[in-house]
Amino acid sequence: MRSLAAFLAISCSCLLLAACGGEGEATATRDCSDRADRVNTAGGLGSVSTGSADSTYVAWTDISPSTQGTRASYLGDEVTFVRWAAKARAQFYADAFGGVPSMTTDFPVQADFSVTKPAFDGNEDLADADRDCDAQSLKGPLEALAQKDPQGDGSSLLQTLAVTARFTEQLTDSVPYVALFTDGQVVEPSWDVRTQPLTQELRQSLVAEWAPQLAGLEGAHVFVVGIGRGVHMSPQQLTDVHAVLSDMLGEVHATLDVFGVRLAQGGAGS
Repeated sequence: MRSLAAFLAISCSCLLLAACGGEGEATATRDCSDRADRVNTAGGLGSVSTGSADSTYVAWTDISPSTQGTRASYLGDEVTFVRWAAKARAQFYADAFGGVPSMTTDFPVQADFSVTKPAFDGNEDLADADRDCDAQSLKGPLEALAQKDPQGDGSSLLQTLAVTARFTEQLTDSVPYVALFTDGQVVEPSWDVRTQPLTQELRQSLVAEWAPQLAGLEGAHVFVVGIGRGVHMSPQQLTDVHAVLSDMLGEVHATLDVFGVRLAQGGAGS
């Protein structure tokens, strides 16, 4: 088993014309005016567009009780992730999860970066710069996700992955990129990492229960970001969560690209 230190490697992402700021926030050097052209803050699964993008980016903010003092620190990496989506000309969806994501998910933050505005048609550099500004304009809506009602006291990390899988199954011919901004704590009926050590029997049981529900994440890239901020878990508990997630995602040929404090340097797929 890989050492926990490898899981918790800290990196600082700087994309496009950005510099690294405090708490991981990407500070843009470009002057971006307010953008709303492709941003949909109404949400609703019924408004999902399948589009023609090659990839779909889905971001989740953990609003369970254990992240109350640290979730604000996720914002910089969340903005970085949406800028990745803009650079990839992908569709982007974001929501928050607490105890019952399947009952509260409406993806209130959405953007379609696969479309080029007519004003920039034929000038890809300007079009990409415009997409990046649109991505940065989502900072406010992403920050607002932290104020949603968690709908329960649990921390439903596994349920959230299952909800994401059901959602991405609707998006044909699109590779999912999924980021969960979380402390990594799992508090669900099938496993409470705070009180249940991960035995081999429990590990196999969890994979058997959850892997079939993750079929929609086949080929996905998953990033679990925020591990180690406001530590509420022991190194062994973090190792256990990493092991279970790796096993589950491996069953559907998805990869756990990041399990650590920050997003990796350079961007998705680099």
